[in-house]
Amino acid sequence: MNADRARPAQIAWLIAGGSALLAIASAVAVWALAFWTGGIYHFYDLNSYRDTLDGVVAGDLMYTWLGYPPVSLIVLSPLRGLPELAGDRLWTGASLLVIAGIAAIVARLSMEARRDAAAADRPRWIALAGLATTMLLFSQPGLTQLVNGQLTLFVIALAFVDASGAFPRRWQGSLVGLAAALKLTPLIFLPYYAITKQWRQLVVASASFGVFTAIGFDLFPADSLYFWTHANSSARLGPENPENLSIYGALNRWLTDPTAVQMVWLLLAGTVAVLAYWQARAHFRRGELVEAALVVGCASTSVGPIAWPHYLIWVVLVTIWLLFTGERRWIWTAAGLYLLYSPAFAAVVGVGIAADSLVAKAAWELLVLAPIAIAALGLPRRPPRGSSQPTITAATIPVETLR
Repeated sequence: MNADRARPAQIAWLIAGGSALLAIASAVAVWALAFWTGGIYHFYDLNSYRDTLDGVVAGDLMYTWLGYPPVSLIVLSPLRGLPELAGDRLWTGASLLVIAGIAAIVARLSMEARRDAAAADRPRWIALAGLATTMLLFSQPGLTQLVNGQLTLFVIALAFVDASGAFPRRWQGSLVGLAAALKLTPLIFLPYYAITKQWRQLVVASASFGVFTAIGFDLFPADSLYFWTHANSSARLGPENPENLSIYGALNRWLTDPTAVQMVWLLLAGTVAVLAYWQARAHFRRGELVEAALVVGCASTSVGPIAWPHYLIWVVLVTIWLLFTGERRWIWTAAGLYLLYSPAFAAVVGVGIAADSLVAKAAWELLVLAPIAIAALGLPRRPPRGSSQPTITAATIPVETLR
């Protein structure tokens, strides 16, 4: 009898260990891609950040180099004081840790959504966290984040942890405010707090954003004044770029009249934002804070003028959430969505874009349409308490076996 009882627990721990090893191997593979391929790998965005810091020290306006709020210079400043290789490794290591942290939080929140206790079912939590880490690392948005050395991952992590309810309630809103002070896109959560009557979070987020922005004005007054009185950074980046996955980017690729682009963009972006807030409010009223945060996050990638591939980490989080909590039909939907944001899809369609293929260009716009659909339609209702519908577990074995 004791042996029979011990066997499921042993299997559960073996699965958890395998998942953890898979995540570690994935992280090592990404690390090797950057640092063990011979020579020095040049991270495009990290080098851009270094050039910005050098320019600011030389007396240039930050805005002529980088269109971020000037307070972000505080976060970027260590890069200038370190050798290039050391700075690259520290930034990449921090990014890998943040990805693992987000994965662990998503795993815990998914178990809570399924009325499981992570502490009581630690093997399953480890297995899910390892799987989520691997999925994030090998998604196109995740890889793009890592190989370029972007700040966006940290901004998304702050906003998600805060708005999903994973952060202590008394401090909720503070991380959204900080994230918005570093990059403006998380400001989309302020109307969400108002619409859902989360007044405390709204006040805290607004105050946090104001404090960090004021710090930027105090430390970099000229840069801050210029940034907050000019709004042409997206134009400098080339919105028609195929990698711009926002509504505005798609319209610039298909329409030739700038006036028409502006008018259609404002109409579509406004509609998507309204629908996203409506869906997020419905999720919030059902107690589905994670779903609400993901819907608003996906909207943020659609309605702004710029959405580079690494912004779409929000969509990868949606796929993981559906895999961990959804009914069978949504598991297959999530698998297809994950494939859409895989490096394989980007490689196949990217060849078509380079060859000026109309079919490939149209297929590429699926990356724009997916977050719009999530924002406008919302996510599935959670299965009712005690539902027997299957979900992805540490392996595709019954949950009871893992206990």
